[in-house]
Amino acid sequence: HASIRSQVWKYFVQENEIMAALKKRFEHKPTHSKGVLYRMQTAQRLIVSTSWQSLDDIMEGDLQNIEKTLTDHFDNVGRQKDLLTLTLNEIRYMLIDAGRDDIEKPRDRANAKKGIVNPEHGVVIFERFEEFSIPELYPHLLPLKLAAENYLRHEYEVNGLAKSTIDSKASILKRFFTYLTEHYRTKEVDVDAVDEMFDPAGRYPLLKYLEGIYSTRESAIRVLKDIVLFLVFASLYSAKARKNTPRLRGVKVTPYRAAMPKEMYLHLLEILKHRPPNAPTRWSRGKADVSWWPHDVYPVLPMIMLLQYLIPLRGGQIRNLDRKVSFEFDHTGRIKNIIVNTDKNYNRKKPHVIPCVWEDIQNYFVPFLKWHHEYFSHIPRIRHNLDKNSPWPEIEPLFVMPEALRPMSKS
Repeated sequence: HASIRSQVWKYFVQENEIMAALKKRFEHKPTHSKGVLYRMQTAQRLIVSTSWQSLDDIMEGDLQNIEKTLTDHFDNVGRQKDLLTLTLNEIRYMLIDAGRDDIEKPRDRANAKKGIVNPEHGVVIFERFEEFSIPELYPHLLPLKLAAENYLRHEYEVNGLAKSTIDSKASILKRFFTYLTEHYRTKEVDVDAVDEMFDPAGRYPLLKYLEGIYSTRESAIRVLKDIVLFLVFASLYSAKARKNTPRLRGVKVTPYRAAMPKEMYLHLLEILKHRPPNAPTRWSRGKADVSWWPHDVYPVLPMIMLLQYLIPLRGGQIRNLDRKVSFEFDHTGRIKNIIVNTDKNYNRKKPHVIPCVWEDIQNYFVPFLKWHHEYFSHIPRIRHNLDKNSPWPEIEPLFVMPEALRPMSKS
């Protein structure tokens, strides 16, 4: 039986379309890594246990059913659940690379579980207050928790604040709710309670609590200002509380920063172009024509840094450039304009256009874009920065890592 099984297994591995695609996905990963080996073996065993014969046989519902069944079976064993998630993510990315647009992107699934943003509807569904909404523990805080969610939703949908700003406000409100669970365990949070929080002579002054957490009094006051905005929204901020709200003395002026010395600037450009630092990113030189790039370093990393040094743009704007529409060419094939999908200015009607006056961009980015389209023949479009203020709701990201096909993170 073992001999027959091994022969069937060998035939299956060699002939099955799914196994071939899986092998291709893993062939450029570090084979010495146990994590990679475990994911490969787990994916093979999972595929063999199904009736799938081709990539088209794998449905999103199948992957979700497998995840639910095996998660229940693992009984919350952390390492096994993590391995399962990584393995299913590999299968999802494999299908997305093959052009399947009906497969949920792992990053979107993760965001949905965190309750940050629903990318399909642009609705803020913050669940980070869940620990404060358990009725048997803090039933009196439930109305305030709902008010906090409505406040964040209002700031996002009506006032149009960016997702990163909303996330910052949510973190501050979570800190405020921690304060409430420590000092107002049973007392209803009404206008009188808020007046007491802002009273410097009260039992549990809110500002004193924040000063014990943040490094300076100025930082604590800035956080308090954000809490005040929420309390105003919830109609809990009175004239008495306003009288006891401290103000920052003067205006903090950002010190003048001299421009980078020209010698240092040129030296950094020389490093990026001629001897870029080595990086552990796994990629295949033979997959597309890369004769313009003589180094073994994954070219996307130096290119994003080079563009950051040359063009006066924010890092987030560069990380979210679209490889198809962000570069406008003239009739000779040179880059004429760089078009930025900016979300900094709310309700901006037109994208920001920058004339391309940098020869280094012509020399490097014209062949880089050609290589990019060959190397990544299919990149799924994503919602730009999960932000509704962008002129282009979706982008085909340019600066991606080979395994994720998502815009690079800040780090």
